Amino acid sequence: MADNVRACRSCRKLFNSLFGKQICPACEEKMEKDLAKVKDYLWNHKDAAITEVARECEVNQTQIRQWLKEERIQLAEGSVINLICDGCGAPISSGRFCDKCKAQTANGFGAIVNAARPAPQAPSKQTRENPRMRFLDK
Repeated sequence: MADNVRACRSCRKLFNSLFGKQICPACEEKMEKDLAKVKDYLWNHKDAAITEVARECEVNQTQIRQWLKEERIQLAEGSVINLICDGCGAPISSGRFCDKCKAQTANGFGAIVNAARPAPQAPSKQTRENPRMRFLDK
């Protein structure tokens, strides 16, 4: 039981951490309310800069950028907030990668997984010439 007790990353109060959570339930609830405020503000003010959103919603700019990277919020088309792909530098509306880089990464992982698997072997012919097979003659 003592292994699950940790200090909240936000308010530093001790809490029983389930599933490796880093913040206490009270701070998590506040964060979800802040997220809803930011979503509503972005919905109603599509051309707002991140400094304006942070000021009006009383939320740290770093937290807003984190939600964007986690794809919990998405920018409207034509937004003045700049978010770029970590792979190629293309402008994106949320997350860390553009669709093209996501596809390349997925294909790369698929190739690695397939390379790690042993190649399927063709079934051997069961003939009298096959040294592994023994046939009884009548």
